[in-house]
Amino acid sequence: MLVVVALGGNAFLRRGAEPTQEEHLLNIKIAARVVAEIVREGHKAVVTHGNGPQVGALDELQAAAGRRYLKLDALGAATQGFLGYFIAQSIDEELGTLGAAVAVVTRTLVRGDDPAFSNPTKFVGVAYPEVVAKRLAEENGWVMKLDKGRGWRRAVPSPEPLDI
Repeated sequence: MLVVVALGGNAFLRRGAEPTQEEHLLNIKIAARVVAEIVREGHKAVVTHGNGPQVGALDELQAAAGRRYLKLDALGAATQGFLGYFIAQSIDEELGTLGAAVAVVTRTLVRGDDPAFSNPTKFVGVAYPEVVAKRLAEENGWVMKLDKGRGWRRAVPSPEPLDI
C-alpha cells in the first residue's frame, strides 16, 4: 500500500524555538522514525511537507540584510531543497539498507489572475507584536495579519494550483 505522510512546516519547529538546522533535524528525525516504520511494515511511503515558517525565516534574513536577493518562489524552492535533504537523510539513517529516500523539488502552476494575489492568506515566518508587525509592513511592503493565538505574521498569496 502507498502511504502519504504530510508534514506541516510548523512540525519542524517547536513553538518559540529558533529555526536552526539542529532544531529542524531534531523534529524531522521523529517523523523519519514513523516513516521508516511504515516502510518496515512493507508499505511504500511518500512524504510531503509545508515550508511556511522556513520561507518566512529566509525572507526575514533578506529583509535584515536590506536587500531582496530571491523572490518567494525561489525561497520556496530553497526550503524544499534543504528540508527534503534533511528528511531524506533522516529516513535513510532510520532505514539503513532497506531503501533509499529521494527528495524532489516541485514547481506549481497557478493562474496569474488568481484572486489570492489580491488577498494574501498564507502565513509565513514568525509572529510579532502588533507594533513590530506594522513597522515591518511599512519597511518591507509586507501584508501582516493576525494569526489568532500567535500574533501578527506576514501573509502571502496562496493561489489554487493548476498543476505540479
